[in-house]
Amino acid sequence: MQHPFLSIVIIRRIRTIGDEQGSVPGTLSIEDDATPPQIILIDYNQSQATRTQLAMPEACIPYLNTGNVSWVDVRGLGSEKILKRLGGVFNLHPLVLEDVVNVPQRPKLSVRRCLFICETVTIVPFR
Repeated sequence: MQHPFLSIVIIRRIRTIGDEQGSVPGTLSIEDDATPPQIILIDYNQSQATRTQLAMPEACIPYLNTGNVSWVDVRGLGSEKILKRLGGVFNLHPLVLEDVVNVPQRPKLSVRRCLFICETVTIVPFR
């Protein structure tokens, strides 16, 4: 059964660095001080909701073929390996992943096997 509604949200922190000129399309340019990714899954239906922090991207796989609505919230872009593994789990094109780490890029909405939303959130330190 195809998952009726699965969304992935990746929260990006604004940065000013652009892509290196001459890089191959699909290259993930990640800042050295970028926050390590946290993967939070919210799975719900009419009668219940659960929120779980996942240790690895592949832990999302069991939620792909349920009748529930699943929301995957990825906070932080500090690991190319984890982002590529997420891309593999959700069949995201390498250019989509490149846009995810290219923070000045405009918000994205893509519908393939799942609903993919990429939104920039400005995080201002509390003083």
